Amino acid sequence: MSVNKQTGEVVERTDLATVVRDLGDGTINREATAALETMIAKLRERARVTGLSKKGSLSLKIDLKVTEAGVELSAKVETKAEGIASADVYFTSKEGRLLRTHPKQIELDEAMTRATVRGLRDEGGVRDLGKAGES
Repeated sequence: MSVNKQTGEVVERTDLATVVRDLGDGTINREATAALETMIAKLRERARVTGLSKKGSLSLKIDLKVTEAGVELSAKVETKAEGIASADVYFTSKEGRLLRTHPKQIELDEAMTRATVRGLRDEGGVRDLGKAGES
């Protein structure tokens, strides 16, 4: 209970837990509870798989629209969980195409192949590098 400062009336206060419980005839509370349980299970599984702790969040957003007649409340439950990292790296060509290898890597590979082939021709065959210093 609280006292209205302007009128001095004793006013019955509705706490937030009661509002959440009653929103959407209880569907928001049930949805938030189910989301919390699902989130915990998902994070436990990800922690088990990776051997690391995992984080997540559950948000309850309540939008208010105040009119002369009263307050309209609408709510939304959102969750966000840390995933298991699975990022892939792509490079881009000058034309904007996605490439799995760096565009200059091809040039380097070709240069190495040419140098190896040239080295083999100059030496007249394969050289045993383990015995290079021996005469």
